[in-house]
Amino acid sequence: QSTWGFFWHSVSHIPSVQLGATKLLHSTMSALKVEENENGVFILRFVHEEARITYELLDEFHAALDRIEKHKGPTAMVLCNEGRFFSNGLHFETLQKDPRKLLNDFHTLMARMMSLGVPTIAAVNGHAFAGGAMMALCCDYRVMNGEKGFLCVNEIDIGLPLTPGMAAVIKMKIDRSLWVDTMLNGKRWSGKEALQHKLVQASVKPEAVLPTALALAEKLAARGENKVIYGAIKQEVYHEEIHALKHKGIGAGEILASMWDDANKDGDKQKHKSKL
Repeated sequence: QSTWGFFWHSVSHIPSVQLGATKLLHSTMSALKVEENENGVFILRFVHEEARITYELLDEFHAALDRIEKHKGPTAMVLCNEGRFFSNGLHFETLQKDPRKLLNDFHTLMARMMSLGVPTIAAVNGHAFAGGAMMALCCDYRVMNGEKGFLCVNEIDIGLPLTPGMAAVIKMKIDRSLWVDTMLNGKRWSGKEALQHKLVQASVKPEAVLPTALALAEKLAARGENKVIYGAIKQEVYHEEIHALKHKGIGAGEILASMWDDANKDGDKQKHKSKL
């Protein structure tokens, strides 16, 4: 089911063979596979099951967005994965080593996604936790598995703060009445619940997640032909969120960063002593 009758009526009867099945171009990097079909739809598919957010993934994501921005004609983007996870968020060990850099680099990607001059759709096949949930929320539309997987902002459970930019994105994309459950209680939203509360635009059977997202992308791709105008309007729609991501830093993350800085220094001292 979908909350958008016009969308569902338009895409529910499209055979899967018509959903841009012909791959014109494809490339596989270490963390991201990029496919382009004949209708201008770019499919960005995470390579690893948990799709942890690392510098490698961020770099490859930006390279894929460069390609999308240069594409002439109708254009749209679908972000997807396979298996149990859509994305399980930031790579924790990388975050511990230099939280300021990873968080700021992630902010840069989030801001770029929210201002990208083409329609973007997250095909949420499975669990989207923490940073993974935020990547889904940074897309214009979300199609979610209605039988398995949760969309969850679980920083509260793993002892991590939300940066001002992250909180701004979440608050923009979900109703105010859901803020406490989502951010302070780490509620796990199933696909059906997410649809009911308008966190996603469609909740479908597992095998229909990607076809439904592709159908929506193909329906909207014409909007992505004029990337300057589409991007400019998105920047107005998400102005406050983009500003927070670019200019408000990591907030309470500084406290955690300072703690980890001290811990990393102590670890370096112990390593040095062991060599003496």
